[in-house]
Amino acid sequence: CLCFVFVCRLVVALPDNTDTSKLVDRWESLSPQTDLNSLQPQLIGIGVQKGGTTSMHRYIHHLTYVEPSNTKELHFFDYKKAVPLMMDSIEHNLKLMGRTAMQPATNKSGEPLQAVFASHSKEWKPFSTENLFGLYFNNYLPHWEKARSHTHCDENKMACTIDAEYHQLGFEITPGYISNRYTPFAMKYVLPHWSKVKLLLILRNPAQRVFSGMFQLHEDESMEVIEGVIMEEIAALKKCYTESFALKHLSTCKFPHHQYLQMRRCLNNNNLFSKSTPWFSANYLGWQTEKKVPSYRRSLYEGHVLRGIYIDQIVNYLCAGFTPDQFIIVTSQELKEQHEKAVDRIVAAFGREIDIIPGHEKVMHRVRNLNQRAKGRYGSDKVQNNLHEFFRMYNAQLIQLLSSLNFNVNMEYVYKEFGPHSLKDRDDNNNDDSSNGDNDADDDDDAGDDGQ
Repeated sequence: CLCFVFVCRLVVALPDNTDTSKLVDRWESLSPQTDLNSLQPQLIGIGVQKGGTTSMHRYIHHLTYVEPSNTKELHFFDYKKAVPLMMDSIEHNLKLMGRTAMQPATNKSGEPLQAVFASHSKEWKPFSTENLFGLYFNNYLPHWEKARSHTHCDENKMACTIDAEYHQLGFEITPGYISNRYTPFAMKYVLPHWSKVKLLLILRNPAQRVFSGMFQLHEDESMEVIEGVIMEEIAALKKCYTESFALKHLSTCKFPHHQYLQMRRCLNNNNLFSKSTPWFSANYLGWQTEKKVPSYRRSLYEGHVLRGIYIDQIVNYLCAGFTPDQFIIVTSQELKEQHEKAVDRIVAAFGREIDIIPGHEKVMHRVRNLNQRAKGRYGSDKVQNNLHEFFRMYNAQLIQLLSSLNFNVNMEYVYKEFGPHSLKDRDDNNNDDSSNGDNDADDDDDAGDDGQ
């Protein structure tokens, strides 16, 4: 099993009896004749919101061999398609086992519930083997018209073939994929070639990202209200994060359903959740249960501080079965200072070189100036210092994780973005945010959506 070594003398192993990858591997019987390296898309951008994903999308969109999705942010693997089905599936199986969602994560004999889920895997609905091709071939792949027309899947033979003349690189980017704990499991359910997909992740200093994300949705809101919500969230996470979303020091992987339920239980027990403070309900806890909460309150309390704890979001993908070498990680500062080298590192992972569509040669140097909407609003020194202090441990653990395993990442820029030095200097230069995410006004992620 994998072993992750973190700072603060924290060692996390993934024991065999809590191997969540057993829950979601539905492609074991896939025909070996299927060329997994040709199935599309091969490159999926997973985040982060307000990190520069729109700029990155524009860079990659203008390469000759790239077929981008017909919509920049598909949200297929979060609240719009796969995850609602996955939640229905979970509820179905809990009933199948005579359980309720709020029961402890073990059965009567003490067996981990993950193992119980695995033993019932063939009875899971709607993610049974026979309709997996339907989700991929009929629902997801059509977002790439050319790829869909050149791909032929046979559910009876459990095989896909791709026309030899198709050589494009399918690409989509949805910034919310990294923060949604269900997403990697949904990907592994739906994608026959999940083990070959590259995951593009743009990481931004989380303290800066908090303000950018909040003002994107609430640009007319007063700084006093924004800062008040931020401080409330920091307090809520200090009470409830460790027992819910934290994976790095619990010596186990937890199925996403129970991460969310444990968070909600803790919020309720501490009287932190209400219609006026509907923490994380926009996209995490309230697909069906919080419909009466106004969308304004949902988006204000959707969890912008929570989104910045990157370490456990990455570990959650590893828990689902993805490997470090599937990640291509770029920082916002790197994208700003060395955008062409960053893109070159991305396409080199596919054995390609930068080849811009004729007539678009200047795009690499123009994109940073296309969408200048930086607000430069980063709050008081007091709140910024509270954010930096809150993220300090998580950033240190992130640095240790990325430097210890085989991630495709430029560690020089990771230290610049997340190291203990120059954080304040970065904030002092917040008006120069042309590629740090503030320019990405259409970098919507799932922000502001009611999650239905």
